[in-house]
Amino acid sequence: MLLQQELKEKALDKASNLFANQSLLLRKQQKRGRMYTGENFKEVCAAIKKHVHLGDLIGEHVKLKHEHGSIYYGYCPFHEKQHHESKELAVNVTRGVYYCFACHNNGDAITFICNKLNMTQAQAIDFLLNKYNLHDKINPKKIILRVKNG
Repeated sequence: MLLQQELKEKALDKASNLFANQSLLLRKQQKRGRMYTGENFKEVCAAIKKHVHLGDLIGEHVKLKHEHGSIYYGYCPFHEKQHHESKELAVNVTRGVYYCFACHNNGDAITFICNKLNMTQAQAIDFLLNKYNLHDKINPKKIILRVKNG
């Protein structure tokens, strides 16, 4: 009986620690001013993927060459230029994804901005929404959950 009580107490301690960690993470996100969650996040990402031409976005940072179909090739901006022997970065504009065959960096427009400009995901979403003026294409009441600081 005493062993069961100790196990219950340990489980409760573990659960309370997990809850405390999640609460801390939520508070950090709230301090940034915006949070994208659940369906909001999916809708925003879908709008960005639909309206942002990944080739143009990455082409602002790297020279891309259109070789065939919907795939562009260029040098990867995420690793040293001394490793560039061939064009390792492939950008598929139909799928809205990129991949580097050398450093294996990959993702979509949001991931590219996060990595290239050293931003959080929420900051990258805000950056892309402002850059491509996508706020009017999305219902802002459904998308952005504004959190009051304080």
